[in-house]
Amino acid sequence: MSGYDASALSGPSDRENSSAGRLRPEVFQVEPLDGFIVNVYFDDGRVKAYDAKPLIGRGGIFAALGDAEFFRERCVALNHTLAWDMTVDLDSTACIDVCPDLIYETCEDAGGA
Repeated sequence: MSGYDASALSGPSDRENSSAGRLRPEVFQVEPLDGFIVNVYFDDGRVKAYDAKPLIGRGGIFAALGDAEFFRERCVALNHTLAWDMTVDLDSTACIDVCPDLIYETCEDAGGA
């Protein structure tokens, strides 16, 4: 389970993931935590801590994520990235997702990772 937002960051990372032959690692698991933080697990072993508070602060469709229960229950890995399933049916066209390159390149490593 995971999602993808091409508008968040243009172009793939220039890093080569030689073990999989892809341009970048893929998200395979997410773990929502308190404080609107999500640990995002990549298939190269890295774990990044994504802080969703700035996204929630944008309001509009993102405001729904400000409900802690909604945030935790709808947080999924969809289309190889972090996403929130807005319809509870894992419809990749009805989710809020975050560009995996943005997460990988800009987020801090999760504690202990």
